[in-house]
Amino acid sequence: MVGLDVSSLIRWISGREVLLGGFRTRFRDREFEVEALLGDLFRFEHVGVVYGPLGAGKSTFLRLFISGVEELGGDVAGVYINYDGAVVDILYRGVNAANARDAVVNSVLNVVVSLSGASIGVSAALSAITTLVRRLFELVRGWGVDRVVIVHDDLDRWLTSRGLGNAVIGLVGLLSNLYEGGPASVERPWGNKYSVTYLALSDYTAVEVANRYRGKGGLHSMLMWNLPKGPFTELILELVGRRDVDVELLWQLLGGNPRALSQLATAYGWSVDAWLRDAINEVIKVLNEEKERLGLGSVDEVLNTVIRRIGQDTGPDNLVLNTPLHAEPLLRNNILIGISSTAISQLPNEPWIGRHYAYQSPTYYWIIKAMAVKGTISIEPKDVINPVRD
Repeated sequence: MVGLDVSSLIRWISGREVLLGGFRTRFRDREFEVEALLGDLFRFEHVGVVYGPLGAGKSTFLRLFISGVEELGGDVAGVYINYDGAVVDILYRGVNAANARDAVVNSVLNVVVSLSGASIGVSAALSAITTLVRRLFELVRGWGVDRVVIVHDDLDRWLTSRGLGNAVIGLVGLLSNLYEGGPASVERPWGNKYSVTYLALSDYTAVEVANRYRGKGGLHSMLMWNLPKGPFTELILELVGRRDVDVELLWQLLGGNPRALSQLATAYGWSVDAWLRDAINEVIKVLNEEKERLGLGSVDEVLNTVIRRIGQDTGPDNLVLNTPLHAEPLLRNNILIGISSTAISQLPNEPWIGRHYAYQSPTYYWIIKAMAVKGTISIEPKDVINPVRD
């Protein structure tokens, strides 16, 4: 691929302007991710699952990455579909872009319409998505390019919102079977092209499918994390527009998450106290769910049970592996994220990152720690902030 190397692709991506909430900004960093994903892309035909914290920038990165590969590489065509945002991109200069986009859009719309009925079940949903997947492969067979990358983004979230979350498990199984191989005489649905399919999934779904289909059809999952501290600091100063902001506090609470930073600005008016009050309620909601599971009388009893086991060491692995708490509600409610794959990002060396689990937002780490210190769920934002600043 003439002209395609890591440094040129990084320069291309980092030069793009993106929208972050109500702000326009330059897409930052991601050098590590570009190198990792570029190496993965042309290693072998396979299914890749990309996941990470909500708001880390997976969708934006994948869309820019495939755009840059097509722009600089020349012999790669990309199809990017974001189901939750109704976005379809055809990234291939060698075909009539309008016609190609119309064909893909119509295929996607057929799935959307077919899943709009109130009585649609998982099997019908899987059938419709299977038809879409095969239709996409039929379309790219006719494109005059040797390599094709298809990205399905936010499909699981879109299906889950319709009560059809389990259909994505079937889709991953289908794709894994298609890429698994077989007799050399049997032609793949994408013909003689080199094909890779990526699915950007929520962390909860990604870990489940990785455990179920790991290795089948080359399937593997890749963890993409938030921005490192340096680029995140640059973003903070750009959005805040002044130098008196407590950068270290925002790093410790948000952990480099771009969307969380924009939400703090737009939805909370930079009020850390208001942000923390909502986050405290999220933790209490999960502990209340655990109260029912464990058959305890109060949420404070749940907390005391945890404290007796781990004291004030509320690291993510310790919280799950050494207490009676169940991992499932913590994962489902986006308090924790499972780490069961290859990281394509550099993970920060911070107490909210463990070997098997990490906090989706370090805010939750500091909240649970404050609760452990006080011995009660009745804490105030200052109980969280003061230890962070100490």
